[in-house]
Amino acid sequence: MPSRDTPPTESRSVIDRATDMLLAFDGVTAPLSLAELARRVDLPKATVLRLARALAARGLMQTQEKGWSLGPEIGRLGALYRRQAGLGGQIVPVLRTLVVKTGESASFYIRTPQGRLCLHRVDSPQAIREHVLEGDILPLGRGAAGRVLTAFTPPLPDDPISATARQHLVLTLAGDRDPMIAGVAAPVFGADGLVGAVTVAGPRPRFDTAALDHAAPFVRAAARELTRALCGSLAPFDTIGETL
Repeated sequence: MPSRDTPPTESRSVIDRATDMLLAFDGVTAPLSLAELARRVDLPKATVLRLARALAARGLMQTQEKGWSLGPEIGRLGALYRRQAGLGGQIVPVLRTLVVKTGESASFYIRTPQGRLCLHRVDSPQAIREHVLEGDILPLGRGAAGRVLTAFTPPLPDDPISATARQHLVLTLAGDRDPMIAGVAAPVFGADGLVGAVTVAGPRPRFDTAALDHAAPFVRAAARELTRALCGSLAPFDTIGETL
């Protein structure tokens, strides 16, 4: 919402108004109606609608059944910010270590309105591997990382896979997103809650049950390390102790 220092409506530039529109979603978890959005930014509904449509054309906002929400481009910009802010300097070394310990590709995913975004990636040195690029968006509801991001995002789902992820703070799945891919993932938390999921994935013929079981403790330990580095907390989910 506009601050006390915001000039009167008449003198606010288009950029000011568009910025106020985006900031109006701070702390909001559900779409805003046009009327509520207009109230929050102190603008006429016709002006708000015109700005919302312009922002939606660039992916910064989107219309939903119950109103307006932030668009997928916000997620991409957030990913760029995290990269420039140095988050990669903490994550990428951990991913490299996972590749060495498991022999498979390691990734870090964050949740976006479009799905899960691969923010950081370190490929396995092996020729046959899971192929994902930084910037790729994959489904939220499939694959170990997607399931983990879903399991720890309120409202917490009560399906068996999500419950397993929360109970063990790590999740192994085979063939869930792709019949030929298996993966193991764990949640990473920051000071404000869930940040993302760290995962290792590879082809099922090689990344079999034994290999997944071998990799799971390393992935869980990597998630703990990143959570500590980001000043996060595993509570109230952590019931298994730091020794695992």
